[in-house]
Amino acid sequence: MRPGTITWLANVSSTRYGCGPIASFSSSSVPVARIRSPTTATACAVGLRNLDLLESEKLVEHVRALEPVLAREVARLAAHPAVAEVRTAGLLAGIELRAERLAAAGYLDRVVKEARLRGVLTRALVGKALQVSPPFVITEEQIRGLVDGLAAALDAV
Repeated sequence: MRPGTITWLANVSSTRYGCGPIASFSSSSVPVARIRSPTTATACAVGLRNLDLLESEKLVEHVRALEPVLAREVARLAAHPAVAEVRTAGLLAGIELRAERLAAAGYLDRVVKEARLRGVLTRALVGKALQVSPPFVITEEQIRGLVDGLAAALDAV
């Protein structure tokens, strides 16, 4: 590590307890431990185990293989009359809805509710899009089901 670099494990722990910073390096490259609360050490241990699982289960490779699958499947939603634009980045997707649909009070919230009734967890982003962020262990078949559920939710509203 270069001097001045701070190592963070926040959000890696899969817990509600923040980890970080667990160590910082001064210009002399001497690590300085910093524990913020009693839960920090536990959260950091969980985070390190989480990193071990990502490696041992080859989840990064799995996600890379599924990125084009998600992009292809979610692109089907672009033809839906309620959809303005579909964007993906890695195993994340955003489905922006048309302004004229969003003009109806509560439209986006109703779509989210309909999706959940179909087993698809999503949330509204900035009041105009649906967020798709599936778990790293998702399968191709489940991605297709997720997109089918979103399409059905859009049809229902």
